[in-house]
Amino acid sequence: MKYLSFVCVLMIISFFCVCQGKKNIAPAAKTPVEIKKTDFIEPADSSISVEQINKMSLCNTLLDSLSIFYRDSFRTKDAVLLTRYQDDFTKAQDKICLRAGLPGGYKEYLWILKNIGNEKNKKILDSLKIKTY
Repeated sequence: MKYLSFVCVLMIISFFCVCQGKKNIAPAAKTPVEIKKTDFIEPADSSISVEQINKMSLCNTLLDSLSIFYRDSFRTKDAVLLTRYQDDFTKAQDKICLRAGLPGGYKEYLWILKNIGNEKNKKILDSLKIKTY
């Protein structure tokens, strides 16, 4: 019994010594990297690269979630608030597309959606096993 008490006291003392020895070191604060938007110029042949399709697919879920998030905000009768919400929504769409890697922002995303069913892109879609309807 004395041995068990001795071990318990020793464990408690070592626990407190170890806890006091650790210092809370805060991780270095990361500064946000600003991604620059470029003017998107539509290619004349309407061909889409595999990289663009992959980056566009990264945006889909987030853009859908953004629409759901703002859905109730757009029902307001206040014109000033509605304009503010629409502006915030547009900026958020652009930011999502830029962070996914589309330098043209939401404009490039819409162009990809519009031209994904083009016959010139059929080979790329087949290679990625993507079907359009």
